[in-house]
Amino acid sequence: MNENRLTQSKAGRNATKNGLFNKFEYTPSQFSLADGQAHMERLRSEAKRTEISGQDFVSGCAAARLKHEDAFGATNFRYPHLQEPYPDVREEEKHRRYLQEKKILYGAFVPCGQRPPVDAVTRKLIPQIIQEMNEVIAADWQGLAFSISPARDENIVVRFNEVSIECENGLVAYMNVFCKTNRVPSKYGLHKVAEDWNAKPGDGGLYFAFRPPWVKNRSKDLIIFVNNNGGGNSTTPRDNQ
Repeated sequence: MNENRLTQSKAGRNATKNGLFNKFEYTPSQFSLADGQAHMERLRSEAKRTEISGQDFVSGCAAARLKHEDAFGATNFRYPHLQEPYPDVREEEKHRRYLQEKKILYGAFVPCGQRPPVDAVTRKLIPQIIQEMNEVIAADWQGLAFSISPARDENIVVRFNEVSIECENGLVAYMNVFCKTNRVPSKYGLHKVAEDWNAKPGDGGLYFAFRPPWVKNRSKDLIIFVNNNGGGNSTTPRDNQ
């Protein structure tokens, strides 16, 4: 059976010779010729340099020096090694801060719910606000009849009796400064109500209204209402007392 296999004629035609590709003539290119010439030139230069000195050529101005060697001529001089008096703890501090940050698993603690903070100004502080405002105004305007009370829209209104007012312009200027710079409005976040400021409804009183933080600013709604009515002399009645 093996003899039959050996004598069996092979089908097809061999594309290679002895398992390899066919021979081809090698033709060097012009680039390989230039590389060969440069290689021979380099070998001749190295042979000539070795014949002269046997060492690599180093220019006098291009001598490489280490960082501890003198760069100005003294070949034997070496800079002394100075240790730092204080240890470098920058990496240690960075590593410690990294470990502290990794201890926080879920970020900063945030309480649940919509509860206001403890120091928030709420309606419960109305008696305290009125008392402190009364003390400040009474100390500055002795002998002047006035009263402080919350209005229906929860604004805090200061009412002065027109009979006891000697200088109305001075009182208005004082209330403007009081609203902007006094510690009581700044402490409790009181703002001037423009439409109810220096108002005279005709009952013998001069009114100044303060808006606390929990009351919505209705000045924007008033401006929109006036613009929708065409501006001019359109007004909205307000019953704050």
